[in-house]
Amino acid sequence: MSLDRRTARLTLATAAALVALLAAAATSLADSIVYTKGGDVWLTSPDGARQYQVTFDGGWDSPSQADDGTIVAAKGQMLTRMDRSGRVIGTPVPGLGGATSTIPGESFKLFGPFDPEVSPDGRQIAYWATAYNPSSTGDTVYTDWRDVVLVTPSDRFEMPRANWMTSVKSPSWLTNDRVAVTGSGLVNMSFETFVPGLGNDGLQWWFRNVNAMEGDWELSRDGRKVVTVAQTNGLSSPANTLHFFSVPGPAWTAPPYVDTWRDDAVRPEAGELRCENVRDSVVRNPSWSPSGDAIAYEDGDGIWIEQVPDVATTCDGMSERLAVPGGSHADWGPADVDMAQRPSGVAGPAPSAPAAPAPVAAQRALQRVKVPSRVRRGSPLRVAVTLRAPATVTASLCRARGRRCAGRRRSRTANAKAGTTRIALPTKRLRRGKYLVSVSVPGAPRATRTVRIR
Repeated sequence: MSLDRRTARLTLATAAALVALLAAAATSLADSIVYTKGGDVWLTSPDGARQYQVTFDGGWDSPSQADDGTIVAAKGQMLTRMDRSGRVIGTPVPGLGGATSTIPGESFKLFGPFDPEVSPDGRQIAYWATAYNPSSTGDTVYTDWRDVVLVTPSDRFEMPRANWMTSVKSPSWLTNDRVAVTGSGLVNMSFETFVPGLGNDGLQWWFRNVNAMEGDWELSRDGRKVVTVAQTNGLSSPANTLHFFSVPGPAWTAPPYVDTWRDDAVRPEAGELRCENVRDSVVRNPSWSPSGDAIAYEDGDGIWIEQVPDVATTCDGMSERLAVPGGSHADWGPADVDMAQRPSGVAGPAPSAPAAPAPVAAQRALQRVKVPSRVRRGSPLRVAVTLRAPATVTASLCRARGRRCAGRRRSRTANAKAGTTRIALPTKRLRRGKYLVSVSVPGAPRATRTVRIR
């Protein structure tokens, strides 16, 4: 072959690769990330060029999105569907949780609902709760508890026995009829899958990592990668590490499943731990991009986006950026961000304008946060926030379960001047115990403190 002909073929190959790269980039721009900030639901394109606020009444938590863009988010114990303009769809569905909540036909009580997630087709919602014996009290719940994953239709409440499973938590949809769950317990923390509607016959044990406590895992849509949040030094260590596993084959086999935790049980081939990302704060809610080449996750600074290569062959090329300072609970889906769907009369960035970085003044605005170590139940919890420059400050309060929130947040927002501002958070009707107080200012890392309500 002549050199000229070889050069021509290389040129054509390079051009084809460039076209494919541009096509992939164009496809990725159709993705979107739904998240919460200041107690409200927001949407953003992964590059930040198109973003807007969906709700404006506060109190929202744990949003997720179906493939058609329908959003489901929690407000207290209610699980609400809404469109991309924040309009409620149908009637909100009650999620089981709260001191008086029980599963139909059962005697134990539930705290929750935690981390609701809508299925890809939008027809079901999975979430988890912590169950305890009704003879115990809220103060002793952690001495007699077990986690429960529950699945309900998204348009009505139904909870037959075959739709919930104990000793598992943190559900994440794998298909429209199967969820990933984490086996909970001090020595378990295994990777498992569950088919709602099959009860015990629908739970299949997959594998576990004996060198870490793995949880909150999610499988990429192509089935080749798993991301998890890990505690790498025992139960008391922080969940501050992202682990990436390569998956050699299918993550499940056909049901039914009988005693799949036994050593001699037939189960899918285990994933292999390949890469990790150790953070300086607790990590939560990793979510794969539809293409499987990136994740969004939350830590103490906000929502990050991390590029993930083919971890079966290399860990090189992993890079990340802070995408949404102060944001939380990201969920990445294939639906686009359409600026025409913004709630009517609400201003937002121009569709083609990239999001501007936070001004230096805002990045340095938060100087100090002071929270009392304890407060009497019923008395206001006064959070003192000292700013170097004027900024919008959001303070929130939630019950602590380890280093994460259990249940809904109570939030207050203030437009504060430079100096010290005090924000009062109500504690009426709260149970006694340990709580987390978080303070966020746009462009600044979120500050978290603990307080005991007595």
